[in-house]
Amino acid sequence: MRVLHWLRAAVVIGVLGAGLVMVNLLPDELPAKFELLYPNHKQFGLLALVLALAQLLVRARSRVPELPKGLAPWEQSLSKFTHRCDAWSRGGCRDSSPQQL
Repeated sequence: MRVLHWLRAAVVIGVLGAGLVMVNLLPDELPAKFELLYPNHKQFGLLALVLALAQLLVRARSRVPELPKGLAPWEQSLSKFTHRCDAWSRGGCRDSSPQQL
């Protein structure tokens, strides 16, 4: 999960950077904008989508680990809240946490 997460984060940051360069820094007359940056921006955007779908698939097939011992009460509450939000964002179709929410 961590590898997918950080790989997708790097791709998204790269796509955002290429998009900002295309929109703000390069005039439309430069051929590199449409011959190099635009196709790569689209391809890496699709790669980010594929990585996000793969991450959702892996997440749907795995369970959330138990909370570590020694967490403060507010950390436990925040963890349960974020798991509820995650379950709600996926349609609430399955328990997102082994703990009783």
